[in-house]
Amino acid sequence: DGPRGIVTDWAFGVGAGTGRHPSDPDGGTEGAVDQDALHLGALKDCEHVRLFDATPVDRLTGLPAALPLLRELEVGLGRFYAAGLAVSLAFADLDGFGAVNDRHGRAVGDQVLVAVAAALDRQARAHDVVARYADDKFLVVLVDAGLTVARAWADLARTALHECRPAPLERPLSASFGVATRLPAESAVHLWQRADDAMLAAKQAGRDRIEVAVSC
Repeated sequence: DGPRGIVTDWAFGVGAGTGRHPSDPDGGTEGAVDQDALHLGALKDCEHVRLFDATPVDRLTGLPAALPLLRELEVGLGRFYAAGLAVSLAFADLDGFGAVNDRHGRAVGDQVLVAVAAALDRQARAHDVVARYADDKFLVVLVDAGLTVARAWADLARTALHECRPAPLERPLSASFGVATRLPAESAVHLWQRADDAMLAAKQAGRDRIEVAVSC
């Protein structure tokens, strides 16, 4: 089995209150007590919890590989929608990773990637999926997470990376994050592209920050 994230205090607090149906990306708290029970039941009982178990694993980090995950995500979106669960994607691109490889060598760079993978996975909730995408980029599928919850997750992950300094690095790590919540009837490819574009916007705006995708 691959790495699994832990359930944080906000996962079913903020998450259950704001991570609503894809037709309501910002979530809502009206009728939250009854809806929380329904959504917790859906997360525990529906097959989509195991949807990504067959995704090939990245050998270095032990995380699922992001590109094969995209194909499974396309199938999963329909299941999530039927279960009334919002889905968000978060992309994280390490800042200055090329300089780490240049200064310390590829072996240290690999250690950094393993440490980052572990840090992100620790922040994930039990039903989220953290995957590696293209060298120093990572993707997180956030299930039952509207835009408010997704951005909150990215902020926790960003802080976690600040506290991660694998030897022999002199400075803490940072990453640029892009977050997008699925729009009604949106394909996995389009959702993926919006999250990726938001990540690039975070890079261009100065790095070590979070940008939310435009809804178009």
